[in-house]
Amino acid sequence: LRTLDLSENQINGDISELIGGLVECSNSSIEDLWLGSNQVSGQLPDYSLARLQNLRYLLLFNNLISVPIPASIGRLSKLEILHLSFNQMNGSIPDSVGKLANLNVLALYNNYWEGALSQNHLQGLTKLLSFTISSSNKSLIFNMSHEWVPPFSLTEIAIRFCQLGPFFPAW
Repeated sequence: LRTLDLSENQINGDISELIGGLVECSNSSIEDLWLGSNQVSGQLPDYSLARLQNLRYLLLFNNLISVPIPASIGRLSKLEILHLSFNQMNGSIPDSVGKLANLNVLALYNNYWEGALSQNHLQGLTKLLSFTISSSNKSLIFNMSHEWVPPFSLTEIAIRFCQLGPFFPAW
């Protein structure tokens, strides 16, 4: 099994059980996991998620997933799209996101992020084309150095409901 698209099926239950089951039955060969627009909840399982080494697309948008992104996300070195928008995710975004060198799309829109997002989070994302983020509770600080030059060239950026400023980065 390389692609599993179960989008828009009203699936509910704990995401950690679903991913844990995939790890057990797929021998970690899955590349594309599409579960967008369902009703899965819970938290992304740190250990099980890290075992999906071949994952290129992780689309979990428009669900009920809560708690922060696990630090193990940085071990998914083949990941090209990470779409976690429209969930109930909260907490800080781990620095390990910056280890996703093949990432083209980072969609973290409409969640409840907290803490600060700095250039450390984005430094290794050399192939990034699209970056969207918002924090519904307005508790995320977009803390980029004004002088920092990113290693990517974006075609799309959306930053909403974040604490941005006093200067926007020069890029």
